[in-house]
Amino acid sequence: MKQIQVSYTEDYCGGAFPSDRILKAEKKVKAYTDKELIVSKEGWPAEKMITYRTSSEGQFDMDLPPGSYQLFMPEKILATYREGSVMSREVCEKWKSTPNGILLIKDDTTMRLDVTIHRSCNRCIERAR
Repeated sequence: MKQIQVSYTEDYCGGAFPSDRILKAEKKVKAYTDKELIVSKEGWPAEKMITYRTSSEGQFDMDLPPGSYQLFMPEKILATYREGSVMSREVCEKWKSTPNGILLIKDDTTMRLDVTIHRSCNRCIERAR
């Protein structure tokens, strides 16, 4: 069993241009606590993806063989394109298929890994009315 420690950064996705204080806060690395994280390998069908829930410390345990795994926040998997969205369907699909992070397990002796994922702004949302 491997223990994974997950941290994250995020883009500012608000409306008005943010203050320097807000921009600094967004760039700060934070623990990804009490949240779901979806693990996949390139080419895996959706039904093979595995959902984990991080602890209050931002950790989860997994038992997967060595390899390169894609990490997705649930919002990317659940997002659907809507006509009238800010971005095109192609931009939405590219955003959805780009992982929030990559987890590389080099060998079976690895017991603990730290990974930082990144939350980018949702490219599938509807245009403000």
